[in-house]
Amino acid sequence: MNLKRLVSVVGLALLAMGLATAKDSPDEQRQKIRKMAATTLADLYKLQPTAQGAVQRSAGYAVFNNMGTNLLLLSTARGAGVAVERRGRASSERVAGLMAAEVRAAIAQPLNATLLIAWLLSLFWHSQLGLQVVVEDYVHGWAEWFLQMAIRFLCVLGAIASVLAVCRIVFAA
Repeated sequence: MNLKRLVSVVGLALLAMGLATAKDSPDEQRQKIRKMAATTLADLYKLQPTAQGAVQRSAGYAVFNNMGTNLLLLSTARGAGVAVERRGRASSERVAGLMAAEVRAAIAQPLNATLLIAWLLSLFWHSQLGLQVVVEDYVHGWAEWFLQMAIRFLCVLGAIASVLAVCRIVFAA
């Protein structure tokens, strides 16, 4: 009974946090990416004045930001940018990273985040149960105990990492 109450409280907290956060629309995200690209190019031109001529004569160029975190074996990275392709006098601009931004925005919705977390917990729970049956049927002795503990540990670790990843998306949005 306490577990149900805990899951309900956590779900409601996630729902409330998701409702409280304001999210940028795709157009606002595009504007931020274009502003970042213009600022980055201006900084480059200040540091390397010859770069401006090289960029203007080029067939195209791209400006991306890259934000990453490395913590031992765990690393994350994300980025967005603008790619400009020139053909003769015409040029076309593509804002990259928006598909990922749209996916993050969809996951950051409270109901979607809650359902995704429930699905992830169910996925790791049932994975652990299925692997447990395989080990019970085919492995015996001390190896059985060791594999059971390893499976439980890895499934719990995977579930925690997955839930934290969803929470990071929800609270960073």
